[in-house]
Amino acid sequence: MQLTNIQLLQGKIRLLTGLHIGAGSEEMHIGGTDNPVIKNPLTGQPYIPGSSLKGKMRSLLEWQLGVVSLTEGKPLSFKHITKTPNPAAAKQLLKLFGGSPDPSNDEKLIAEIGPPVWHSGIAH
Repeated sequence: MQLTNIQLLQGKIRLLTGLHIGAGSEEMHIGGTDNPVIKNPLTGQPYIPGSSLKGKMRSLLEWQLGVVSLTEGKPLSFKHITKTPNPAAAKQLLKLFGGSPDPSNDEKLIAEIGPPVWHSGIAH
């Protein structure tokens, strides 16, 4: 697999409710906060990590797809595809965000959604 293209997506996020993305702290200091906000180490400005945005987008898409009750609140995975109301959309969501293949899943399905399988340096 080789990187062939990079796309830049830009936009603005408008915060309508409270938001707190905390940074872990191993120690408590006198007068310190117990749940500090993640900040850019160079500018000191708070920011939202890309992984948090990715997780929120995936969560919202899973709600829209109607699979949250099916997966019992866990992320959609390969084993849920055949049980979803829209298997094609579920495959696209897994292709976009990834998933954990289960060894009992159909290998053809895993190959269709997941990254190419490499044998002797050749992608199949």
